[in-house]
Amino acid sequence: MTTPIAPALTPLNVWLSQPIGGETWGNHLHTNGYRNAARVGRTAVVINPSKPYGFGEHDEHGELGGLWFNALRVLTDYDGVFSLHLEYAAAIELLGYTISEHCTSDNLEAEAKKAGGYLALAKLRGLSMETAELLPFTATL
Repeated sequence: MTTPIAPALTPLNVWLSQPIGGETWGNHLHTNGYRNAARVGRTAVVINPSKPYGFGEHDEHGELGGLWFNALRVLTDYDGVFSLHLEYAAAIELLGYTISEHCTSDNLEAEAKKAGGYLALAKLRGLSMETAELLPFTATL
């Protein structure tokens, strides 16, 4: 008899399953209005569509700062970093939002325009990508 092997957790699910205050990070985010998460490379982004506000977190550098969007789902302001790097910008696009001009460096903005967007540029560079719907979890840690 063979024992089934559990599927490996993806990097995004590992991040969402981390404990915070007696529950998982994913459950905490869902409770506070966040509904979707995206990960490109080593950067995860979550956005609360009712605010509209979000933030990003990098595997090595920690939290990247806040993201503010207008009613048209366009990033209009951010803090925490001087300019958005490719992984951050592509994760925002992966969630269905767009980025206004001058949020990334001029060079990256030009490369993205040439490639058809930040997400397209990330795909050209072979960065890993995944999304997850943040559902309420019944189990707590």
